[in-house]
Amino acid sequence: MQRTSFRESAHRRLRIYPSAEADEVKSALLAAAHPPGERRRLLYRIGQLLLEEIKKSGGWETATYPPVVVLRGGLLMCRPIERVLGHTPTGLIAPLRNSPMSDPTVRYASIPPLTNCQFALVDMLMASGRTMVACAEAIRRQLGTDTPGARFVAPFVASDAWRLLLSRFPKATIDCLWHRESVGSDGRMVGPGFDLGDLAIGCGQSCTSWGGH
Repeated sequence: MQRTSFRESAHRRLRIYPSAEADEVKSALLAAAHPPGERRRLLYRIGQLLLEEIKKSGGWETATYPPVVVLRGGLLMCRPIERVLGHTPTGLIAPLRNSPMSDPTVRYASIPPLTNCQFALVDMLMASGRTMVACAEAIRRQLGTDTPGARFVAPFVASDAWRLLLSRFPKATIDCLWHRESVGSDGRMVGPGFDLGDLAIGCGQSCTSWGGH
């Protein structure tokens, strides 16, 4: 797993926001077997730090890019969205996959009013990028347009994810803290040994990898 955030000219539409504080919070998250409540608190802080950096840069007008939270792990970004962006209309989209390596399908989507078919898909992490592709394409079909102006927002992003998304969506941008995360042979992001989706909904299930696609 990427230990520190750093800016890199990897792609002009990949926006990286290095944060020493976020690196410290991430180190604390990885260093110990925290109870679920503490894990959520640390992840809330990471999400908030990313959104604060985006807002500080003048890079997010919610009227232009309404946030759409990707379930399940994206629920961990709801509190940061409220704290940083305020009570802005926020959508929900629910992808489903039959197995870790299968392509997801979207089973539910509630999208706030959009301007010029633009929206921000928000999750805590992106591993392969396939979930974000499925969500963005589902919104495209709902809007009846072939060229949605998407942006993808997640603190943790793997190289495979941002390469896939930026190639599939030529108008898209990506905002993140870490952009070189590691992905295991099962397609999941390598992490501290718990599943973000399970943590977000509080089911308490223990997993051996940090789930996300």
